[in-house]
Amino acid sequence: MTANIIETNSDPFAPAEVDPVTLDIIENALRNARMEMDATVFRTAMSPGIREQGDAFPLIADRNGKMIVGQFGSFIDGFINAYQGDIEEGDIIWLSDPYTCEGAVSHCNDWLILLPIYRSGRLIAWASHFGHQTDIGGKVPGSLPTDAVSIFEEGIRIPPVKIYKKGVYQDDIVNLVIHQTRVPAWCRADLKAIIASCRMAERRIGEMFERFGDDARIGRKLRPLTEVGLGYLSLGQPLSTLSGGETQRLRLAQALAERKSGGLYLLDEPTTGLHAADIQLLIGCFDRVIEAGSSVIVIEHNLDIIRAADHVIDLGPEAGPGGGELVVSGTPSAVARCSRSLTGAALRDRL
Repeated sequence: MTANIIETNSDPFAPAEVDPVTLDIIENALRNARMEMDATVFRTAMSPGIREQGDAFPLIADRNGKMIVGQFGSFIDGFINAYQGDIEEGDIIWLSDPYTCEGAVSHCNDWLILLPIYRSGRLIAWASHFGHQTDIGGKVPGSLPTDAVSIFEEGIRIPPVKIYKKGVYQDDIVNLVIHQTRVPAWCRADLKAIIASCRMAERRIGEMFERFGDDARIGRKLRPLTEVGLGYLSLGQPLSTLSGGETQRLRLAQALAERKSGGLYLLDEPTTGLHAADIQLLIGCFDRVIEAGSSVIVIEHNLDIIRAADHVIDLGPEAGPGGGELVVSGTPSAVARCSRSLTGAALRDRL
């Protein structure tokens, strides 16, 4: 069952063009909001694990749950798919059960807050933060028993509950959970710090929408990243952290966003690390670049890519010293008919 997200305003967002300067301002504003989330928690929490070790991690995602700034990737989509109930303006979700958020938190000591951000009756974004609690009950102080044989020995496990319901604080739920811990004052302070962090993000997102408008002004620029299988990247992520395949797909996303014609794109095994479904999306992106008047040359072993090509050049017949010769050149069907081509032999069952 999927969560029922209630919006009192059903008007769709209208994607709009954005200039590079505005995009850079928005990007840095979002990165700064993430830093403010960290600062809020580190200055107001009481647990040493959060204050001194920094064992707390923020996230800002778009209305669909895709991460914009953060660290571990977005888990909100998994939560939405698993949560059974309504989500409304003024709600804040609290949980610690790893099995209800696709493992966003690794154990029950991590308390996770999810805040849906609304504006004018429409869901516009998500803010989230989780932090490690010093103790949540269980058989040993610290709630990390090394000899546990059951999850019930690790302390209280919180399913997704509304700590705020339509803006009303649910103190009975909080008191029930806090009563299970050995350090109730610390846990209560940490919980308030994590909520305050998400509130900080909510304010900053609201300020950005107030300044730049409610429409998804950066949607058209960022959508190609998802189309080439890079939807998990965060704004401002250094290029040095990307793999070769990711860097190539980033160039392809740029081509899709700029809609230029007459270009030549040479890609070396861009499917590396991609799921089969993402490979099909990548093929669709190749087609769009070609339809726009550019050319795409791909060095690739993936049979789906080869099958979708207009023209195939097969070098071989073997690898390494046994290769280097032109075995066959032509359409995928022509390659499949070539008896000397190992690629053709693999293609025959795919055509």
